[in-house]
Amino acid sequence: MSDQPVHATAQIAISASTEQVWHVLTDAMRWSDWYPDIRKVEAQRPLQTGDLFTFKTGPVTVAATVANATSPERLHFTATSRGANAEYECRLAPTAGGTTARTAQSRPGPPAPPELPTLRTLDGTHAPP
Repeated sequence: MSDQPVHATAQIAISASTEQVWHVLTDAMRWSDWYPDIRKVEAQRPLQTGDLFTFKTGPVTVAATVANATSPERLHFTATSRGANAEYECRLAPTAGGTTARTAQSRPGPPAPPELPTLRTLDGTHAPP
């Protein structure tokens, strides 16, 4: 992740293999199935390094670029909306009971105004500010 001053991190244990979690995570067209704030995603395929995609959350449309998609362990993308830039990363690690997912978000400046999206953890809860 970057050295931007605003960071949010979260971690969750998931009772599924890293391959299963990776499939759900990179199938951006179905993000709204587990992330209710997402209203629309436009992506050409399951996310891969270099892919461009957009998503709408609330009134905001976000343009994103996949910086790194290393199956089944790391998804990292940069996002821009209304002049604000952010980075998002999810790292997956196998455990005895399934997978641990660690998410991180960073961006410049003060906390986002309420109308800007807040990325959530894989279980659908908001990452802490």
